[in-house]
Amino acid sequence: MFIIHVSPHANGKRIVCKHIVALYFTVFPEEADRFLMEVEEELKQHEEYEKERVNKLHSYIYGMSKKEWAYEWFFHERLNI
Repeated sequence: MFIIHVSPHANGKRIVCKHIVALYFTVFPEEADRFLMEVEEELKQHEEYEKERVNKLHSYIYGMSKKEWAYEWFFHERLNI
């Protein structure tokens, strides 16, 4: 459970100050470990997603004929897609 400390500069926004987070993780170090594991897992999933996306893009591009590639390049260049 996080303790929300509202900064006087937040203007109604929910902002958690760094010193409150540091204090929370100091008091509950197991939560810091759990949070770090969650962040690392998210980064790993994102990296895997990006690798898969790049591989699909490479497969698509290298599978195109010169005519298809020229057509795609021409229209993407003109339409700024």
